[in-house]
Amino acid sequence: MQLNEIEQLRHQWQSVRKTKAGGGAVIRFSLRRKKELIADIAYTNNQGNINNSHWAYRVPFAFHDALDIRLSKLQKTENKNTRYYSAWTQGCLLSFSKGDFFESNQSAFNLQISTAKPMTWDSNSGIMDEGEVTYQLFTTKGTGKFFTVSQIEFLQLLINGD
Repeated sequence: MQLNEIEQLRHQWQSVRKTKAGGGAVIRFSLRRKKELIADIAYTNNQGNINNSHWAYRVPFAFHDALDIRLSKLQKTENKNTRYYSAWTQGCLLSFSKGDFFESNQSAFNLQISTAKPMTWDSNSGIMDEGEVTYQLFTTKGTGKFFTVSQIEFLQLLINGD
């Protein structure tokens, strides 16, 4: 089954249901990095590119950290021989920031973030905070309304345009 980009990130939040003493349940999350990326990384003329031309907004390579795409050191062991290599991996903690600007690929609206709080995860409590993004729509005629959404909802807007 092919997961869309948002489902793929949410799938990385592995939930673990634990029963508390005296009854009741607590759901905790653990995070995983994966080699499957929400947008592939390619190199042309020694410059990195994020292959996301199907997204509603242009999100260039400079935003790979905000998308939690990192070059990670991995290892593979075969026949007691361990080989180390580097590969791009996908995390699920988005961190778009104040001042980030995105041009539309489909409409006359561009976006700029005015305030932002990154996604966080507390490993002790297992609580996921989806962060927050307040952004402003810009039209060809000037500025527009402000909207506040979670980091993951903002990524959904960048991908789908809605």
